[in-house]
Amino acid sequence: MKPAPLPAQGQKVWRYLKLKAVGRRNAVRARDLARALEMPERTVRAAIHELRCLGVPVGSAVEPPTGFYIPADREEADACSRHLWARVREIAQAARAFDRAAEELGLNRGQAEQIRLVFGEEGE
Repeated sequence: MKPAPLPAQGQKVWRYLKLKAVGRRNAVRARDLARALEMPERTVRAAIHELRCLGVPVGSAVEPPTGFYIPADREEADACSRHLWARVREIAQAARAFDRAAEELGLNRGQAEQIRLVFGEEGE
């Protein structure tokens, strides 16, 4: 199966990361990527999201050295995966709390059940 073509902005980000940011020690912050590529930081972040959704292995780190990078080995890839799944858990926790609060106010749209089905109960 042939991979999907990368969008133009994603191509720019991917090329830059492959040249300058292989390995976490070479991580590049979004603002520095934006400056180097002459595009808004929001566009850089959107391009990285899209690349990831297309299966391109763009890692990120929130502890020094911070930024985006191409994992150089399995350890870096595993660390990034753990980081991304931790973010999923944090967002799911916030969504569950929001749904409970909305339900108490009579504003719930029935999404709480979807969250439970996808992510399980709290603490899992």
